[in-house]
Amino acid sequence: MKIDLNQELKKIDGTPLMQQEESSGSVVTLNKVITLKSICINALFGNEKDLSGDDKMKRYLLAIKIEKGSIVDFSTEEIVLLKKLINQFFPTIVAPQCCLLLEKK
Repeated sequence: MKIDLNQELKKIDGTPLMQQEESSGSVVTLNKVITLKSICINALFGNEKDLSGDDKMKRYLLAIKIEKGSIVDFSTEEIVLLKKLINQFFPTIVAPQCCLLLEKK
């Protein structure tokens, strides 16, 4: 299934969800909109301590595939993995949006 990874995530009011960073105890909003691409790549590199070498390689190769394109053709297995990882690592404002975008809904 082909998915446009440059799709932007939104706040509940429909405005763009901006990347934030913690600095010296305070949260700073950066001038960068969060995209499906950035969430997918970050999800692939989270919590790797119990993974086999083969699983690490699969995640790495999928991250490269994602980084190279703006519209990527995913297998069903890749979509299932991304949705699982995104739901594990990201909050409610992010995870459901990404899952809907990955399901093309």
